[in-house]
Amino acid sequence: MGLLTQLVFRYRGTMDFNRFFKESKAFYTDRKFDLVEKVYKSKADEIEGSWEAVWRVDMYTKIIYELEYKVIDVKFITEERGGKRVPMVEGKIRVVIRTSAEENYGETGIAGKKEIFPKRINKKTGAHGESWLHKIYNKVTFRDREEGTYGEAILIAHQYIDMLKSIFGAEARY
Repeated sequence: MGLLTQLVFRYRGTMDFNRFFKESKAFYTDRKFDLVEKVYKSKADEIEGSWEAVWRVDMYTKIIYELEYKVIDVKFITEERGGKRVPMVEGKIRVVIRTSAEENYGETGIAGKKEIFPKRINKKTGAHGESWLHKIYNKVTFRDREEGTYGEAILIAHQYIDMLKSIFGAEARY
């Protein structure tokens, strides 16, 4: 299927980076998505990272959320909040979330790649194609769920952006 949506969030000012990190992680783990931190780099005036959250809808379809964030012009400060000194970050943050779908993804196991519908190979030409069973599944079974599944995946991406807006008290640009 490929890319479903890409959303961008930008904010400039003082932020509770620890809260952003914890709530972003909880957003996906609470939904029982597989979450992997791919990159985390922290320099003197820059913080960047990327995560991948995978929602295995079923044995045929998975939704992949790729999150990238970068904070530039970083200044570490402390603020008084509720009688406590809280470590904060002042700077500019940009968060990009790409949502994509993969069908017939076939996880790799001990015996190799397990696809629900293996690719059919034409013996005369050597060309790869869909099996007749795969074509029927797409026409009859999956098309009824497709809109709902992809719509829900896009909705989850928008909910993540809404969560960021509440953390930072900001608006987002889509």
